[in-house]
Amino acid sequence: GSMQAVNFETFIFSNGSINACYLNTTLNVPCEQGSVTPVGVDARNVKDVQAAIAFAQVWNLRVVVKNTG
Repeated sequence: GSMQAVNFETFIFSNGSINACYLNTTLNVPCEQGSVTPVGVDARNVKDVQAAIAFAQVWNLRVVVKNTG
């Protein structure tokens, strides 16, 4: 599948509610992760990709591929 987010700091749920970090800190709204992944890899060659997939297998992590197009 593919993913398209409004921006990296906002995640819009299927019910239309938004999980975001607001610049106005007086709103007392906690800042969440948004659509930024907690773990990322800057893979620049085949060995980097292989190492990232091996790491994901060891730690039972789901792999999501994003590129610059």
